[in-house]
Amino acid sequence: KEWWYQTEDTVKEWSNNYLIKNINPVFYRYLTKIFELPPFCNQPEKWIPYRWHMNVLEYNKFLGTHMDTNPQYFKTKYSSDARSQSVTFYLEDHVEGWGGELFTLDGFIYKPRKNSAISINGNQVLHGVNGNLNPSKEPRHAFTTRWAHIDDLYLPGHPDNAMYKLEW
Repeated sequence: KEWWYQTEDTVKEWSNNYLIKNINPVFYRYLTKIFELPPFCNQPEKWIPYRWHMNVLEYNKFLGTHMDTNPQYFKTKYSSDARSQSVTFYLEDHVEGWGGELFTLDGFIYKPRKNSAISINGNQVLHGVNGNLNPSKEPRHAFTTRWAHIDDLYLPGHPDNAMYKLEW
């Protein structure tokens, strides 16, 4: 709930302090490595991670085409205007014919390698993951962090600034 009290001037420090106190140091190190990569390295003081999720692709399942993020996070006119990145880190190698490949509708295909990552603007690129066809029927694993540029985030500074008020 502290998020509602943040502004562009406070959210970076608040976010960093929150992460240091609440996540595993190994994962925190992963987050700091992201700041060595573009576009994050160009303005490291302006990017924050705001979501993490584990990706478990069960046998014979796929991830249909979708866009990432939620427009409620941003103050831009359209959520696709927001500077937002999804960084997926892969925990397993791709094996040809076994699926689990990231794809976009324009024909881009990423065949994951263990300990590799890909960063996409998931709120602008329609993407998905094709079916897991691993003959051993084991799930595929990865994790994704979502990142936002502070200047595009909706940061009201106080819940009273975000609530609709009825005048009686």
